[in-house]
Amino acid sequence: YRIRGTYASLRKSEKKVAQLVLEERENITNMTILDISQAAQVSEASVIRFCNKIGFKRLIDFKIQIAKDASSKDGQSTSQSLAQEDEFLNVIKNTASLINPSKIKEAVDMIEESEQLFFYGIAASGISARVGEDCFQRMGINASVVTEDHFQILKSARMSEKDMVIVLSLSGNTKDIYEACVLAKKNKAKVVAITSYPNSHIARIADVVLLTSAKEDLIDGGKITGYVSQLYVIEELKREYALRHSENVSRLKELIGTSIISKKF
Repeated sequence: YRIRGTYASLRKSEKKVAQLVLEERENITNMTILDISQAAQVSEASVIRFCNKIGFKRLIDFKIQIAKDASSKDGQSTSQSLAQEDEFLNVIKNTASLINPSKIKEAVDMIEESEQLFFYGIAASGISARVGEDCFQRMGINASVVTEDHFQILKSARMSEKDMVIVLSLSGNTKDIYEACVLAKKNKAKVVAITSYPNSHIARIADVVLLTSAKEDLIDGGKITGYVSQLYVIEELKREYALRHSENVSRLKELIGTSIISKKF
């Protein structure tokens, strides 16, 4: 409403920003001033002026308001169980549509060539990272998970070309995990990013980008649909690896199954 109410009084460059915001509302909260200025083909100063004219001193204040509005609408639309089911179904379908088989194969090629596989994730994405570790350990991969930013830096500092990182981040713009990935790349480790934003900082440095459809939410973070989207991509990687090593994977599954059964009453 603020944008439409002030649109006529905006400069030409500011109108470009307004149009971008209206068209990219879902993505704008994950964009930097530079991202917005480049997408709208205006200066960064024009982005700031636009925010000021619609009543916000800083871009982050504007982003928070967008997130609040989206959260309020989501709360209304998900008040019914049917709407919640649709949300889960849609995130699976949308993520499936983003799967690029050649990128999945490329990522699995890297897994096969690596001696050590690390899953990086922070906060909510750390839960998905733990599932990834478990899935690949069960297939005989030397996999481990690191969900604390300080230890991610420590691990990355000791990596080599024999190591690989699968980093999970819906936004792709978490500074700490980005810095750990930069360090891993500096040490010639391979980096695969699982993210919803192909132009994010982490995606830009990754060797392979695998897209999810769940969007980062500044207000309502940690939504389960985010895990679902990430786990769907992990399952695709797992399936491709299992197809290539079916005999060995089946043998390991049997051994693990036998061990688990022995622990039950």
